Amino acid sequence: MSEIHTMIFDMIMKGRSVYDPDNRPDYTARRKQEEEMSAQSPLPEGTEFSVGELGNVPVEYISCGKNRTDRIVFYIHGGGFVSGSSRQSRNITGYVAAELGFNVISADYRLAPEHPFPAGAEDCFAVYRALLEEYPAEKIAFMGGSAGGNLVLSAALMAKDRGLPLPACIVTASPTLQYTKDLESYKKNAGTDCMITNLAQEVKAEYFQSSESNVLENPYGAPLSGDFHGFPPVLVNVSGSEVLYDDAVLLDRRLKEQGVRTVFLPRSGMMHGYIFLPVLPEAQEDLKAVQSFISECFGE
Repeated sequence: MSEIHTMIFDMIMKGRSVYDPDNRPDYTARRKQEEEMSAQSPLPEGTEFSVGELGNVPVEYISCGKNRTDRIVFYIHGGGFVSGSSRQSRNITGYVAAELGFNVISADYRLAPEHPFPAGAEDCFAVYRALLEEYPAEKIAFMGGSAGGNLVLSAALMAKDRGLPLPACIVTASPTLQYTKDLESYKKNAGTDCMITNLAQEVKAEYFQSSESNVLENPYGAPLSGDFHGFPPVLVNVSGSEVLYDDAVLLDRRLKEQGVRTVFLPRSGMMHGYIFLPVLPEAQEDLKAVQSFISECFGE
């Protein structure tokens, strides 16, 4: 484990909080603070961004002049369905453009609690549907982590159910996938996960705004309940030290059972979503595997 990982992990661990339904967070204030912090993070040299809309959803386009323009990575940010943005994701979207060689579309989907399920999933699907008017499906890759790791699968399930062609591949990192079972890693890794505490409780209260099983097990919100037959190849990344480890293991197993080619990319001792922090040498190493995976799926 690198020194910089230890430093960042310890810093985040000190500020870790527990969701309290009787003292709900001020999500508006949190988002404002996060946006102010992210404003100080420049894009990598040689990259540029532009903003617009796809499918009536705000998006950000990150490009690098050396990259081919006939292919695209559709990136969906995390943030527990209640926070995050394209602007805050520029550290990874910029890296994907500058270092991995893929231009990126990043979606600013609607956030809970103001916009509960299925608003976020519907927005991500709408962006994909619009992307299909500009790119062939075999030149589109999905990428997302945590809540974004959920949404890349949800958007693909929607596309499948609505008869649209599926993307070339899907990269999902540390995905949150189900909210009805307490898996072993939720307790085993509670002390080694710096970002996730009682996530399921917050997601049920703020995103689903329901405790009904038919809502909590809807595949567009809990993709582990989905039918993955006919899916493109899926790369599943996760840390063995995080709460969501068992979710990733179950996803990889279910995909294989349903005939989907998978690449399981675990790494022990790392924080939740580490792969999307390219300042970490461990993330840089594993992102090379992601680059190779996407390139292969693009037929290159």
